[in-house]
Amino acid sequence: MNRTELVKSVAEQSNLTVKETGVVIDSLIDTVERQVKKGERVTIPGFGTWERRRKSARTGRNPQTGEPLKIKAYNAPAFRPGQTFKDIVAGRVKMPVVPKKRSTAARAAVVRKAPGRVAAKAAVPKRAGAATRAGAATKVPKRASSRAGSTVRAVSSAQSLKGARGGAAKKTGGKAVGKKEPRASGARKR
Repeated sequence: MNRTELVKSVAEQSNLTVKETGVVIDSLIDTVERQVKKGERVTIPGFGTWERRRKSARTGRNPQTGEPLKIKAYNAPAFRPGQTFKDIVAGRVKMPVVPKKRSTAARAAVVRKAPGRVAAKAAVPKRAGAATRAGAATKVPKRASSRAGSTVRAVSSAQSLKGARGGAAKKTGGKAVGKKEPRASGARKR
């Protein structure tokens, strides 16, 4: 299992988005690395312990020439599995049951609304009558209207680049590329 598969698996079990799960896993790894570098132990009961171990200086041998080499002392990370983890891997204990996924209705209650959407809804006044509701629906707060205007401009400029057959043309250096020039009436295909 690689990182991507791990993130997807944890996201499914935890009812978080893949992006949120990725951030959580990255934060966990970063915290463990920082604490172990400081010389602290990080323990998750039942799973295991990460720690820093000091490797003393020693004399080794170059495998190609056989001559002795001095190897300096250094710190190395180490992981010691917990008893529950060992028992699960050995098959002495059954795997714990994975919690069931929440229903879509329960997940929808947890989902937070984006602040921009809430502000846009609050800015549109509620009035009686179909004509006023239609007019109110087209009114957009100033901040959102600049984005909406740029979207309209982008669409209209993309439409202007469409070729005769309706396909979008690429625009490079002020020239429209991708449009086929009409053949002369007597020209042959090559």
